[in-house]
Amino acid sequence: MRNIVNILALLLLAALLWWLYPHRPAAPGGRDVTEITIWFNGIVEGRQIDVVDAFERAFPQYRVILGSSAARTGLEGEGNPQRLMCGIAGGVPPEVVEYDRFAICQWAARDAFLDLNPLIEADRQELARMEDELHRRRAAAVSSPSAATQAAVDEQQHRIERFRSLMILPDDFYPATWNECQYRDPTGRTGQFGIPNYMDNRVMYFNEDMLVQNGLVDESGRPRPPRTWEDVLLKRVDVTDARIDGMRIASESADFVAAGVRPGDTLSHVSDRGLVTRARVREVVGPRELIVESFYPRKRLVLPDGAGKHVKVFDQNSAALRLSRWDDEGRIKIVGFEPQHGNAWLYLWGWTNGGEFMDESGELPRCTLDDPRIVAALQWTTDIYDALGGVNDVTAFRKGFQRDNQDPFINNQIAMFVHGDWFLRDPLVRYRRDMRFGVHPPPVPRAMIDAGRERCSWVAGFAYCIPATCPPEKRKAAWDLVKFLSSLEGGMIMNEHDAQRERGQGRLYMPRLMASRKLTQAQLECYVNVPEMPPRVRAAIQLHLDMLPHCRYRPVSPEGQKLWNAQADAQDIAWNHTMTPHAALAHQARSVNRALNEFYARPDSPTLVRWRPLIMAYLAALAVTAAVAIVRYQRRYRVRGFHRREWYAAWVFILPWLVGFVVLSGGPMVFSAVMSLTEYDVVSEARFVGLDNYREMFTIDWGGPDAEGKETVPTGVRKALLNTLFMAIGLPLGMILGLGLALLLDTGIRGLKYYRTFFFLPAIMPVVAASILWMWVFNAHGGLLNWLLERLGLDRVIDWLHATFGWFTLRTPVSWLTNARTTKPALILMTLWGAGASIVIWLAGLKSIPTHLYEAAAIDGAGAIRRFFRVTLPMLSPYILFNLIIGLIQTFQIFTQAYIMTPNGYPERSTYFYVYKLFDECFSYFRLGYGAAMAWVLFALVLGLTLINMRLSKKWVFYAGE
Repeated sequence: MRNIVNILALLLLAALLWWLYPHRPAAPGGRDVTEITIWFNGIVEGRQIDVVDAFERAFPQYRVILGSSAARTGLEGEGNPQRLMCGIAGGVPPEVVEYDRFAICQWAARDAFLDLNPLIEADRQELARMEDELHRRRAAAVSSPSAATQAAVDEQQHRIERFRSLMILPDDFYPATWNECQYRDPTGRTGQFGIPNYMDNRVMYFNEDMLVQNGLVDESGRPRPPRTWEDVLLKRVDVTDARIDGMRIASESADFVAAGVRPGDTLSHVSDRGLVTRARVREVVGPRELIVESFYPRKRLVLPDGAGKHVKVFDQNSAALRLSRWDDEGRIKIVGFEPQHGNAWLYLWGWTNGGEFMDESGELPRCTLDDPRIVAALQWTTDIYDALGGVNDVTAFRKGFQRDNQDPFINNQIAMFVHGDWFLRDPLVRYRRDMRFGVHPPPVPRAMIDAGRERCSWVAGFAYCIPATCPPEKRKAAWDLVKFLSSLEGGMIMNEHDAQRERGQGRLYMPRLMASRKLTQAQLECYVNVPEMPPRVRAAIQLHLDMLPHCRYRPVSPEGQKLWNAQADAQDIAWNHTMTPHAALAHQARSVNRALNEFYARPDSPTLVRWRPLIMAYLAALAVTAAVAIVRYQRRYRVRGFHRREWYAAWVFILPWLVGFVVLSGGPMVFSAVMSLTEYDVVSEARFVGLDNYREMFTIDWGGPDAEGKETVPTGVRKALLNTLFMAIGLPLGMILGLGLALLLDTGIRGLKYYRTFFFLPAIMPVVAASILWMWVFNAHGGLLNWLLERLGLDRVIDWLHATFGWFTLRTPVSWLTNARTTKPALILMTLWGAGASIVIWLAGLKSIPTHLYEAAAIDGAGAIRRFFRVTLPMLSPYILFNLIIGLIQTFQIFTQAYIMTPNGYPERSTYFYVYKLFDECFSYFRLGYGAAMAWVLFALVLGLTLINMRLSKKWVFYAGE
């Protein structure tokens, strides 16, 4: 009876699960529904839900499943293909994806996206067929006039109008946005791999009140923003042979008088370690000598004495300096102009100077990051940071603010910066539409204005793409969805959803610029050119539109992601004075060109990996191993009866773990070992390259110091390993702290379980949440750690050390996460917060120590300290070994904290750890073969260190009973 009840319960449960399982709905009329999946950029919001609902009403034969591409925003997320490529590898890709336009062609070159030209041409042919049908019906209506024939004409006319409203026509889009989605392969064939949606270009925003207050006005008293680079910052002198003697600075190569240096100008000293110190020119003694003084009343000026020093002098009337403010202790309060705040990047400044990032004139494209015009642009941005006191201080100031209503611009903390049109929507119109702001084309070099090029900007955005993995039977459905989303109807549905949300909160709605001319014009008429919209906002959006003919777009390249990261790395390296701008750009250009050469040098007939024989060989090896184990066991023990049944039962119990290991651990390890000998990017078939990946790790990608001791490959394996090994400093510190807390809790105090829980809580806190919390703790302006340093008086100690010893480069306020010398110590400090995780283990070890050992030691006259070193530590040695090995493994796996707190390992790739590099190679560039090789090197390294520890432990680890 009990068995029948159990069977009925199982059947009932199965029926319930079948009923709850989502089934594909049927379309009206009993037709099957075609399901298509779309991944939008960012999280799915109401606007996407509304437009998809409208699409399903218009096309009831389709059902759309919404998802997110889960791409990180900002630098580390530009064109990030992680989820899309993982979806392709896992066999669950979407049919439509919203993707960063510049990165589309990188994967189109690898056949990851579908060429949309055939679909566009098919629509043209369909329209021609429909128009022919319309002509036929009109002729029929003329020859046989009736209500029926006229209705047929009207019906066909309506069908054509509807079809035209959804058609994709290149002329309906702004050229730069359309062309950015095109890729021309080496054979000369050009394909269209995306339909652009959003469009954004860059202009300079400025605070009118701040310009007026600082005298940057025209003849009529109206704000006059800087037009040229020289207006933003004019550099008078830049020498590397300066001799510093106290407050006197002399140079044989400079003529301070002829250069126009005056009292009040800003002098910046750049140390060998990249530390920038600002000073005010007090007196120009002569053509070769200056006397300087501190800018800040409460901060002593410290300059290193000696010859061969690097100093720069900047004109005091430069807009970037006139608009900036510091307090009496040298803390930045207002930034006049920052080249990286907002969304400019080296692309903008290189193009404004006439530079080119790629050369397409040769047989193969070549990266030209080291173009002298781009070098000059990077030098100019570096000078701006140096004039303001160094990139570390400026970046720390910027990171002290948040987005939206906490943006520094709307809070009068930054006077000028370059940004896209979305800044009008969030936060200007939403939070400060009454603000007195203005817009102006980005500043350009005076030489470019003299040559007739007064305006330059660049445009970016996203596009809808169809992955090449889209099944042929779903391509029409995917194309219909792309057309609807790109249409005027679809765009206005999304706009109206956002507009209603803003109106419901008592705010004006500001739309984004769109790549579609019709949609942009409709948005302007409906939401912008209305009486409620402030004139400043209307003027700003008009300037964005006026700049479109002068806009460039990021180079279309098979290595677009590599080029993007290269220009960002070059900025970071040059701004921190790790390399000169020319050296930084030359290194990055070589890196991109090497990647381009590898792409174009792929053999036409590569040796492809045949996975099925490898899988069969793996299974055969497992079967042989199992058979040998069984035979050896039976021959050795010859168990019978009950013991044989127990032996089989043991295998039954171990089977779940064994299957899990074979399938989830052993199999992937073998797969990874084979993968490390291949070149594989998910989209293309894996091909054997032998030991090339390992060879690259220890040659091209290894790196090393140059003649000046600076790293030649900032993202190299050597740098990543050194960064990781540095973090091992935190291992003994964490063990000491954990043991110390355990000793305190082992004193028999009341409420031990509560203290144990309190100290253990940080260990179970999610790493992401903890990282965000500690970002606030490490904030240079108002962070808890710097506040504690001030309260304890340690800030004065830091300043004294900085003033007394030239090698001590820290100064207050300490920029924990924006200074390459403090980022790793900051992360070590954060790991100590979780030292309570080991308290449970330490307490278990302390409780296991026999009390008679302490009694015997006390009788022998040993004090507390001696008992600790002679009894406690030896008896805890097995626990020390365990924590040491586990901690060492965790150290080599450090990743999440750096990924969140210091994106891309900036500054200076100081937190670019080994696993971080492995992650980038696998999931940013999708060089899975190279990543697998790195993983095996890491495995060998950790295994070797563990074996060494186990070997050495025989000399210092004592177990009970020995």
